[in-house]
Amino acid sequence: MGRMQRAKGARLEREAALALQDVTGVLWERSARNGVAGAIDLVSQYPWSAYAVEVKGRHAISVVRWLEQAEASGKPGVVMLREDHGGWCVLLRLDTASRLYHRRHPSSAEDFD
Repeated sequence: MGRMQRAKGARLEREAALALQDVTGVLWERSARNGVAGAIDLVSQYPWSAYAVEVKGRHAISVVRWLEQAEASGKPGVVMLREDHGGWCVLLRLDTASRLYHRRHPSSAEDFD
């Protein structure tokens, strides 16, 4: 991987960490083992430490068009996708995930202080 690709990856990871921090109210950081095979990109504290966050950025991602198709209804979009014989994945925007989480855990912001 070239220097410019690594720089772009690092910038996207910092941006994603700040976005997750805004949503969860806890600090997210780039992993110290970033770039090592099998290492995750972002780490945080409990209870978020149970999640492995991988950050990807592309000029265009086709699944985003599917999300926009769902959002054309005027409602928050959710895309369910899977590979043949694979498990289901869910794609939704971070602000939608935040609303869902905070609706389920209304006092969660105080839980992290």
